[in-house]
Amino acid sequence: MPATAAVSVLALAAFVPVYFVWLGVDHIAELPPRGLVPRALGQGGLAGVVLMLVYSRAIVLLGAARAALFPSLVPVLAILIGVPLTGEVPDTVQWAGLTLVTAGLSWPPMFCGGAEHVKTEPGGAVPDYRHPL
Repeated sequence: MPATAAVSVLALAAFVPVYFVWLGVDHIAELPPRGLVPRALGQGGLAGVVLMLVYSRAIVLLGAARAALFPSLVPVLAILIGVPLTGEVPDTVQWAGLTLVTAGLSWPPMFCGGAEHVKTEPGGAVPDYRHPL
């Protein structure tokens, strides 16, 4: 987690000055606070902090190989969730992409074998991961 925090802080320190030079402070001042505050909390807090913690826990529980499959599902889920929310139906190219991504994600577990199993303690508790170094 310290490495994740360091990367986040360094990315913030690198991005914010460039943003202000490119668009200026006036651009942010023009945005309504009613829309800016929830967006900052949602994208910064939820998408940045909470999702990183949940993804780290998924790596511990599932292993790195299985957890690495989930980011590839983001475009698939975005298109599928968009159908009922926006009424936009995917075109032929998008359906082909969904099919390819889904097939590509299901291929390794089915044919490469040997998925790692999570070791549990008595009572079914999953031990916390401790790096050996």
